[in-house]
Amino acid sequence: MYIYESHMGGLYAEQEPLGDDELYCEECGDSDRYIGCANTKKEAKKLLGNDKNVRAFINRMFNPKVELPPVAMNRYKLRPGTTTEDIKQERFREGGSWINKNSVLCKSITLIEDSIVLDIGFHTAEDWNDFDYVLVLDDDFLQPYTPFYGDNYGKTIDNFEYLQRVIQRYNDEMDKLSFLERVIIE
Repeated sequence: MYIYESHMGGLYAEQEPLGDDELYCEECGDSDRYIGCANTKKEAKKLLGNDKNVRAFINRMFNPKVELPPVAMNRYKLRPGTTTEDIKQERFREGGSWINKNSVLCKSITLIEDSIVLDIGFHTAEDWNDFDYVLVLDDDFLQPYTPFYGDNYGKTIDNFEYLQRVIQRYNDEMDKLSFLERVIIE
């Protein structure tokens, strides 16, 4: 793979080397920069370094795209009779998190390494719901992961690979919590 840095920012890779005319931008007069050639992840890391954005690029470059099946976000509610002790047994800690300061109990779970975090908080067990007290957070920008919400919330997703991965991990982690049960929405 021939690796280049775009004059507008970011990295990209090509199977064949690009000529100077392909690297030059007639609109701004700048050019993309050739970084080097890498045939393995190890060679790419040597060329590019190892920060989290570079790791994500290298993984995309060397891991072929896998078609994911459509995935729907599950909805959850507390099992009847759930107590604070039941929640604590799932390793929830007392107090809130920076994003959910008023919580009495909270837990943060990494969904996607170095990027997406699931933050679950409880003010009281009686008033908990999976919309107001669950946050899927884009850890890079320290804000809610927008595609998880809005028009996509609660819908089946089949054409957005990263969001599909986030939803699948969300479902997997929520399913593990013994005090929750899925809500069947007709």
